[in-house]
Amino acid sequence: MRLIMKKPNNIFKIPGFFLILIFSAYLIEGACFRLIDRYATWRLSLAWGKPNRPQENKLLRKLPLDHFYECPTNESKPSHLGYWLEKEYNYSKKIFSFSRPLQDNYKDFIINKVDPLNGVKISDYGEINGLILPNLKKYATEADVSNSLARRVGDPIETAKAIFIKVIEQNDADLKENESKILESNFAYLAKKGFACTVLPVFSAEDLVDKVSRFKNAEPELAKYLFAWGAGKAATFLMKSCELQNGLWNGIILTEPVEFTPVSNEVKNLPWVFFDVGEEIKFEEQKLSIIYKWIETIRLSKNIYENRLSGLIKNEKSDSSFIGMPSIFASYIIYAQKFMTEIIHDKIGLTHLGSFEKNQPSVNSTSFDYQDMKSEMVKILGSDEIDKPSIKPKYDCEIVREYREMNSKNSDLDKVSNRDIILKLGLKFEEMDKSVLEQVKLKDPLFYRYYNSLRALEDSPLN
Repeated sequence: MRLIMKKPNNIFKIPGFFLILIFSAYLIEGACFRLIDRYATWRLSLAWGKPNRPQENKLLRKLPLDHFYECPTNESKPSHLGYWLEKEYNYSKKIFSFSRPLQDNYKDFIINKVDPLNGVKISDYGEINGLILPNLKKYATEADVSNSLARRVGDPIETAKAIFIKVIEQNDADLKENESKILESNFAYLAKKGFACTVLPVFSAEDLVDKVSRFKNAEPELAKYLFAWGAGKAATFLMKSCELQNGLWNGIILTEPVEFTPVSNEVKNLPWVFFDVGEEIKFEEQKLSIIYKWIETIRLSKNIYENRLSGLIKNEKSDSSFIGMPSIFASYIIYAQKFMTEIIHDKIGLTHLGSFEKNQPSVNSTSFDYQDMKSEMVKILGSDEIDKPSIKPKYDCEIVREYREMNSKNSDLDKVSNRDIILKLGLKFEEMDKSVLEQVKLKDPLFYRYYNSLRALEDSPLN
């Protein structure tokens, strides 16, 4: 009788054991995702693929993971946008939940760090003064010397992963100093992550564009990526600046703008945007309509990372345990820069990176396609008189051979030297964006060396 009673107990023990095991694994996995940054980003890449090779994991999509939370702008637009806004709040929490370990790390630093700017270098760059630098350097190349970024090859050049600017309205002489003091711990953390940071007072959107664009042109090694945060009137300046200069910013954070600037049809290179709005906006249909248009336009990209992270909205009050920049904003710009960098390594000229004007072709670094540039290159080579020397071919390299092969039906091209082709194409690449030439360097190092040498000769005072 005892033996008969034991059998059903054993039958139930085995499934119970596996249920406990599965539940324990579920709890451990959830804890790792919540607490360990490396694991959280690994699970993100497992779900979405790498930023430069995005591919949604169809198997994981069947699970109720935050990474696959449905984007509200994919659904039909509600009659009143207040309903849509609630969905956007939930969407932002879910889709950006992988950042919580980094947010914890950031909060710990802000709360516990004593004298955070001790040993940090701070420099002035014209009207961009008090710039906190991340102590990153590169050594000057021939291209840097020719672009007047250094005196000699091998000289150290100050560099940064990105610039972060807290934009404020210039209406008080002491305001910048006070704001800088409040944000010094926040800036120190970002400097650890490779960001240069500053507070920038401006009078208007035009003033903002003027100061930032001149700095960007003068310091390309520091201003590879530009991020900014503004509140109130400064947030309005940031919104307007996107229309005044196409592709100026890579990412912006807007806390309760005084006025909401509508998206113009002419603006194609909108940055990634994080809206921080108050509860009362639920009833302001006109403002909601403008926000909706911004978010909808930004999410047009087919890249998963851009599509799902380029437009977020929150309405939660900042953590009162510390003063300054909320942890969700800091983690947002850190991840945005990281993902943008990985994306651009594979694909130059992305919409949201603002690298080129809208009429310029894109260049793919892994498959360098000159067909897209054919009509443009024909114009370049035919735009002025080119010497047609009867000399043996030299300056031979892969890009020149590909270009000649692509235009093999053009008999006049035989009369043009490789030297002139290198100069003309190289100058065009530089006009597009500095990063394009870097991709060319990966594609064909010999072309890159030839071009820099020829540029140096062209710029020589002896010529």
